[in-house]
Amino acid sequence: MSSRIFKLAQSFLNRKKKKKKKSIINKLDHITETYYDESFLKMDGFDSCVIGMDQTNLKLIYSKKAILDVLINENDLSELEAIEYYEFNILGCYMGEKTPILCDDIF
Repeated sequence: MSSRIFKLAQSFLNRKKKKKKKSIINKLDHITETYYDESFLKMDGFDSCVIGMDQTNLKLIYSKKAILDVLINENDLSELEAIEYYEFNILGCYMGEKTPILCDDIF
């Protein structure tokens, strides 16, 4: 009985995680579909980190917390290594007029 309850709980948690990740990915899809005639600069490997768009300048907005999570979980970096990588390789990167906005949402 307890293993069945455990499996049900695990299934519920997995579905909840998938829904959350899917909704974040859908933000990028929604933005690119809504503004189909615009071009956006995207950061490779961080599609799930998009949290919105600057409507004035038509730039994507990425979550710092989500980027660090990707670096830690998918690239096997320690927290310190992920922060260092973010600060030296992502934060200071300028790709022109459409450079994405990085939102510091860690408080």
